[in-house]
Amino acid sequence: MKNNSYQDKAANKNWIGYLLIILLSVGIFGWLAINVTAGKIFLIDTEAFAITFALRSRFMNILME
Repeated sequence: MKNNSYQDKAANKNWIGYLLIILLSVGIFGWLAINVTAGKIFLIDTEAFAITFALRSRFMNILME
């Protein structure tokens, strides 16, 4: 009987974990959707491009190829 109770508790913990992952994913997607429609997300792309362009070197080009 104890083993079954332990399995029930483990199943409940897994279910809660999956629910949190789904809610987090939906929240991130919603944030991205709002920022894309507002035109703000392109600022993040521009900054990321500037950082990667600053790190550009012959060694990094060879490494990435």
